[in-house]
Amino acid sequence: MPDTRSVTRGAQWLLLAVVALSTLLLALRLNVDANFADDPAQTHIAERVLHGERPHVDFQYGYTGGLAYLHALSLRLFGDRVLSLRLMLLLFYVAWLPAFWYIARRLSSTAAASLLTLLAGVWSVPIFPSPMGSWYGLYFATFGTAALFRYIETRRSRWVFLAGILSGLSFLAKVSGLYFLVAAVLFLVFDEQNMQEEVRYREREAPESTYSVLLTLVLVSLDVILLLLLHSKANITEFYHFAFPGIALSFLLIVREWGVPRFPVPVRLWQIGGRLLPLLLGALCPIVFFLAPYIASGTLMKWFTETLVMPAITWSAAFHAAIHPVGALCAIPPLAVLAINAELRSENARRLAFAALCVLAAEALNLALSHPAFARWVWVSAATAIPVTTVIGVLLLLSGAKRGHAAERSQLMLLIAVAGLCSVVQFPLSAPIYFCCVVPLGILAFLGLANIMGQGRPLLLLLPVAGFYLAFVLLLIMPNKIYSQGLTFRATQGILLPQTDVGVKRP
Repeated sequence: MPDTRSVTRGAQWLLLAVVALSTLLLALRLNVDANFADDPAQTHIAERVLHGERPHVDFQYGYTGGLAYLHALSLRLFGDRVLSLRLMLLLFYVAWLPAFWYIARRLSSTAAASLLTLLAGVWSVPIFPSPMGSWYGLYFATFGTAALFRYIETRRSRWVFLAGILSGLSFLAKVSGLYFLVAAVLFLVFDEQNMQEEVRYREREAPESTYSVLLTLVLVSLDVILLLLLHSKANITEFYHFAFPGIALSFLLIVREWGVPRFPVPVRLWQIGGRLLPLLLGALCPIVFFLAPYIASGTLMKWFTETLVMPAITWSAAFHAAIHPVGALCAIPPLAVLAINAELRSENARRLAFAALCVLAAEALNLALSHPAFARWVWVSAATAIPVTTVIGVLLLLSGAKRGHAAERSQLMLLIAVAGLCSVVQFPLSAPIYFCCVVPLGILAFLGLANIMGQGRPLLLLLPVAGFYLAFVLLLIMPNKIYSQGLTFRATQGILLPQTDVGVKRP
């Protein structure tokens, strides 16, 4: 049996290598297309904040406001230049990688977690290292998910409180941070349902169903809100990507709710309140602190109007349609590998399947490099996978005790909720770069499926899939600048060389 300390040291060195490689890649690409309008505009706003002006009071601002203060801190720390904002993005990136690895390691081996962390690290910020609020939303959603993983392990409310703080910070970076908060709420509802067997009450069940009715109404209201968010764009494409995951999660919780033991309303409210209160208090702490000057100066309503009301009115001008749900057929191959990995038990069969998948992955990569049309279908296989992953996760969780332990089911619920709801950040501007802001969360959800379906078996067959997508990003996505040129895949340039397109505006 290997020495535990040596295994731990090996894991630490592997994590360090992944962080070093990913950080080096981002550092080499920090100057990539830094001349886009966003970076100079964000730098100018940060300068105004340094001079004492406030977002939404002294000037109009497209984000919630917290990002402007973070960018101002960047200028203070790294100098008055556009690059300073990207250096702050790099610092957060270095902290984000171990948080992602921590979650992946709870679901897989050290080697698999390291490879998936490298994949997530490459298929995110290095593709376009502009200090967008969506990148910080990814950071805080991952940090918050890691905190809730600790809650699953320790059952201590301080981790829920920390997740709430992180959701509040995510909201201050961009309004879409609310999606992670909603995901955390749905997870805690699921967690409260799981714990009904441990509730100590004089009578095990009570005939009343008031709480179940109330919860059902709340969950249905959430579905209605998601549909209202789509507004006039509520077609099958937008429904599939941005409403379907939330509706599937609500359906899961409603079905479970009507199957758990019946307890009096005060007991259920006490149980759910003990979970939601730390989360909501944590979220309010940074938000109230940030809004205090607005409240004191009587400009809170102006902030509210510009942050929450005006974007809801004007978003249609920037609409960019998502990929048609028929494209989800392209996600079948990686999902098929997931099923094969779960079903194959013979070691010899698994080794043969691993070798075959390596050959198929190499051939698929060669096709993608040779044929841009095939490369676009590879992109579609990833870009349409999150709703499918969410639904498969819901079906597994509805199977109850047949799949995984209680902790594994809780982890899966958390991961599919975070990926499914945070993917709404792509609406209404579903340009390719915004999908990159949720790719790591989709990877974690996929890994959660693999963990509960595999029932303890190694994820050997998933490694060629991860390796294929890693090579695809390095050889095709980065050189072709999807943030400005879309999915053209016309050129094959160096992946590390800074590139400049003065006249091109990011979608």
